[in-house]
Amino acid sequence: MDSTPLDALMNGGTPQTAPPLPSATTYTPVMTPGTQTYSPPPPVPNVLPVPVVKGVLKNILTYVSIFLGVALLSLTPVQSLLLRYIPHAYSGSGVVSLYGAAFLGGMGVVVIYILQMLLQPLI
Repeated sequence: MDSTPLDALMNGGTPQTAPPLPSATTYTPVMTPGTQTYSPPPPVPNVLPVPVVKGVLKNILTYVSIFLGVALLSLTPVQSLLLRYIPHAYSGSGVVSLYGAAFLGGMGVVVIYILQMLLQPLI
């Protein structure tokens, strides 16, 4: 059996060097305290950009136009004016029928759209 004696491996062998580490495992040197002073980042102004503010205001005006449209169409004189010439808008007991309610819902969409078109250019 061919074996190498231990003393030949310890004394007579060539010194082995560690293989180089891959670049993914090499780290930047550790900074010790006092070697570099810390400078905090500059403060960021707390101002919203203009497009964000415009978007928020447009959304608020959308809610306002929906509220105004619903409030306008819930008034009794407006309902009677809109449903007066629509056939089958009222049921037999004088209550607004499903057909009349569907017509009022469609008119609500139209009124809200018109209010939005009037309010959006204000921004």
